[in-house]
Amino acid sequence: MTKTVAILGCGPAGLLVAHAANLQGWSFHIYSKKQKSPIFGAQYLHEPIPGVTGTDPEDGAVMLSYRLRGTPESYRHKVYGPSWDGNTSPEDYEGDHYAWDLRGAYDKLWFDYGDEVVPTEFSGASWSPKVIAVERADLVISTIPRTVWDDNPDNFQQAYIWALGDGDYQRVHLHRPDPFTVICDGTKDNQWYRVSNIFGYCTMEWSQWWNNPFASVTPPARGAARVAKPLAYTGNAARDIIHLGRFAQWTKGVLTSDVFKESMKIFANDSIEANYEQTS
Repeated sequence: MTKTVAILGCGPAGLLVAHAANLQGWSFHIYSKKQKSPIFGAQYLHEPIPGVTGTDPEDGAVMLSYRLRGTPESYRHKVYGPSWDGNTSPEDYEGDHYAWDLRGAYDKLWFDYGDEVVPTEFSGASWSPKVIAVERADLVISTIPRTVWDDNPDNFQQAYIWALGDGDYQRVHLHRPDPFTVICDGTKDNQWYRVSNIFGYCTMEWSQWWNNPFASVTPPARGAARVAKPLAYTGNAARDIIHLGRFAQWTKGVLTSDVFKESMKIFANDSIEANYEQTS
């Protein structure tokens, strides 16, 4: 008998779950606002997605260069402050590595699975997937932000940054690096800590630690958006469903391509109980 997964959210993570379900022979329902999620700035896939991007560098990958100014420690302190001791992107990713076009992948996923979205509004932490999904699904996988399930801010560890997308402000263009380059700046020479130029999109980012350790709400440049960077979730809300993706898990370092890999493992595992234990 075919198993069914209820997928919450239709951003890149949600549609990658649907793609994995389709490849593994599961049926699925996608519950979300019926619209494509905007992709902000310079983003990319760290690994290829079979059936979407191709499976090797000859199928559209580019070589992306990471460049660090200063030391990993100085960069970490500049971005997250002196109390956080986890890894940062210059440490996690090789200096040069392949990158695949996230926007192009999302376009194809939307073409393949966008019509499967059931229009749904997620209204606050009290909303339960059991209302629409559990009775007709073997699994429920949420890719929507964990904050939908839990309205207690004490359960969320996060760092706030400011981000400016390409075309919003002249300073981005003044500091634009070479194509397919990410510069991570841990020095005191620049107020920004990272500037990226990937697939024609440029992003500049500032940490609120740079001038004010108490998370200033004053933007460093016209048009900059204040963004929360998830670090860790310490609550217990919605432990009865699976959460995949950086904002759904509220965990630093979760990549979009990780959602696909984890989904493939989940759908290949016949033990529903084991799936919940591994991902809750």
